[in-house]
Amino acid sequence: MAAPLGRKLAIFGGLFLLIGLPILWIMFLRELEFHGKPIPYYGPKFVNEKGDTVYHQVGPFEFTDQYGKRISNTDFDSCIYFANIFFSTCPDVCPRMNSNLRIIANAFKDNPKVKFISHTVDPDTDSLPLLRAYADRHDATKLKWSFVRGSKVETYSVAVDDYLLGVKDDKASNFMHSDRIVLVDRNKHIRGIFNGTAGQLENNKAIDAVKALIFEEREQARHK
Repeated sequence: MAAPLGRKLAIFGGLFLLIGLPILWIMFLRELEFHGKPIPYYGPKFVNEKGDTVYHQVGPFEFTDQYGKRISNTDFDSCIYFANIFFSTCPDVCPRMNSNLRIIANAFKDNPKVKFISHTVDPDTDSLPLLRAYADRHDATKLKWSFVRGSKVETYSVAVDDYLLGVKDDKASNFMHSDRIVLVDRNKHIRGIFNGTAGQLENNKAIDAVKALIFEEREQARHK
């Protein structure tokens, strides 16, 4: 019995060396990639009197979420979050974008410091009950995902001035929107702008960027 068992162990060991080690090595290299790779800052910047670089920040905002609760920028203090704009009756771009955002959100469903916010650009149609139903279809509560509404002026202002989204006028739908998803760090800096309709490769980039920011925060805290 010893010989067959030895052969089985040898075969198992050989398969592990052939298949398992390369997989572990790829995982290790991926960890190194987002741990060592700096995440860029987006938007205008300047150097202050102390010689420090000051980066663009998302400013104050206040909207109403799918539950009728007021949501402001302070609800995202000390958090990493993704933001996008959409409207519930959008036939193509928005469903794909929010489906991809849901995949990203699921990757961080157990991390209370990673949140999501989607701003409707059609508050006239997207009433609170409709927003609630739309949010429920995307497991919003479980995923810490706020679907919010406000005036069009407020929404376009935060989209263009704060999130730096180049919104487009879709003449077919008569609304302005974007297919981009914005990543905001705990200091309200824009650290990523991703194509919300590109698929899993782009989703992976967004997920890795969050992991890199978490690592960056830990390193900054460790060196304080």
